[in-house]
Amino acid sequence: MTLKELIDFIDGIKPNAYTAEEKTAWINECEGLVQTEVFLLAEVCEHLYSSTQSVTVSFPDTQTAVFAEKPNVRKYGYLTFSDLTTNNVKAKIQDISPDGLTLTFAEDAFTPEEEPEEGTAVYDGSRTELLVPAPHNKIYRAYLSAMIDFANGEYNKYQNTMQLFNQYFGEYMRWFASRYRPADGEAAEKGYYLSAYGLAVKHGYEGTEEEWLLSLRGPAGPTGEASTVPGPIGPAGPIGPAGPPGAQGDPGEPGREIEVRKSSTHIQWKYDDEVSWHDLVALADLKGENGAPGADGADGVTPHIGANGNWFLGTTDTETKAKGEKGDPGTSFRILGYYADLTALTTAATDPEAGDAYGIGSAAPYDIYVWDELNQEWVNNGAIQGPSGADGTDGADGREVQLQKSSTHIQWKYDGEANWTNLVALSELKGDDGAPGADGADGADGADGMSAYEAAQTGGYLGNEAAFYADLAAIEGLAEELEALL
Repeated sequence: MTLKELIDFIDGIKPNAYTAEEKTAWINECEGLVQTEVFLLAEVCEHLYSSTQSVTVSFPDTQTAVFAEKPNVRKYGYLTFSDLTTNNVKAKIQDISPDGLTLTFAEDAFTPEEEPEEGTAVYDGSRTELLVPAPHNKIYRAYLSAMIDFANGEYNKYQNTMQLFNQYFGEYMRWFASRYRPADGEAAEKGYYLSAYGLAVKHGYEGTEEEWLLSLRGPAGPTGEASTVPGPIGPAGPIGPAGPPGAQGDPGEPGREIEVRKSSTHIQWKYDDEVSWHDLVALADLKGENGAPGADGADGVTPHIGANGNWFLGTTDTETKAKGEKGDPGTSFRILGYYADLTALTTAATDPEAGDAYGIGSAAPYDIYVWDELNQEWVNNGAIQGPSGADGTDGADGREVQLQKSSTHIQWKYDGEANWTNLVALSELKGDDGAPGADGADGADGADGMSAYEAAQTGGYLGNEAAFYADLAAIEGLAEELEALL
C-alpha cells in the first residue's frame, strides 16, 4: 500500500479537513512504531508527502544528481526537475548519500551536465510503499482513523479505534516474529536487522555504533612470553629488477591472408584459402544511439515565374523558361488501305514511311500493320475492333403494375403491394375553362304537369284532395317547429 492509497482510502470512508501533510505526520508515527518496536531499528525513516524547493544541481553522469544544499526528499520518492537547461525530467530516487547531497536514480535518467545550474525540484512521496504488507497493513487504517477521531474531539470513537489498532498491531508483531530469520543473510533486503547496538540505543545509549563497539573492548592484557614455535612464512618480497634482453628468437611462420566482407546481417571474415565465412560482429551492434535532432534549417526560397517567363529563386533569374516551346503538330493515325494478306501489302507498298498503317484481312475486323522504321518491318498491332462479346444473361421479368384514380390523384402500385403511390394530381390533368357556348334555340312547350295531389295519388295516397292539403299544412307546421328547435 502506498502513502497516497492509504490517505485516499481514509478520506473516502471518513471525510475530514486535514491536509495530506498532516495525515502523513500521523502515518509516520505508526511507521516509527513498526521500525522501533518490530524491526528494532536504531534510526527511523519518515515519509514526506510532497515538497517544492529551489535547487542548485549538477549531473555528473546519467543517474546521479549532486545538490549544493541538502534537498528535502526521501528515498524511493519521485523528483521532478524544471527550469533547467536540459534535464527537465521526472525520476525515482533509488538512493541518497549519507550527507544527503547526492541522489542516485535509474540509469539514463539524465543528460550529463557538469556545470551546476539553478532550477526547481518538486518532490512527490505519495507513491512511496509503506513498510507493512497486506493483510497486516490494516494497522495504518486503524491508526490514522483514530488520530482523526482524536483531533476532532471524538474521544469515544478514538478509544474504540485504538483498541482495534492495538489488536492489529499485536497480530502483526506475532506474525513477524514467527517469520523473522535474523541469520538468513537477507536482513538488508527485507528492511530489518537485529543488533546489539540497536538494542542498546533502544535502552538509552546515545553514542555512535563505532563508539559503542569501542566501549565493549576491555583494557589490554599483559604481554605474553615469546613463542618457541616458528611463525608462518612471511609474504613474498618485491619483484627484482629486469634482467638483460634475451637472444632473438627464430622467425615465425608467415601470416595467412584474411578476407573481410559485409553480409546482410554481419561483418564476416575468413582465411583466403577457406570456403566458409565466420561472423565477426553483427551490423546491429555497429549502430550507435540516435543522435539529438539537428537544428532547423534556414527557410528555403520558393521558386516563382518572373515577368519574362523564366523561373526565379528569390530575385535570381535562372534563365530557364517556365513554359517550353510549342512542339510540331503530331501526325494523326490513319489507315492508308486494305490488303488480303501481308504478301499483298509488301508487294504494293515498296517504299513505306514510319507510321504508315494498313488493314490486313478479307473482312472486318482487320489486323492493323504499322511500318517500323527502326527495324524495317511491318508490325501487326492486332485488330482495332475487338471480337463480339458474349450474350448477356436475361434480365428479371418485369412486375405487373396497377393504376387507380383516387379523389385527388392518379395512383399506381406493383401487383401484390398494399400501398398506392401518387403518380399525378387530378388538378394537373384539368385544362383551362373553355369559352362559353352560344345560347341554344328555344325548346318546344312541355306537357302540363300533375298537381301535388295528383302526384301524391300516383305515389299511393288514398285520401281525398281536401284531406291531402290538410295533411300538407300539418307537415309544414311541424317543419317550422323543428327549425325553431334547431
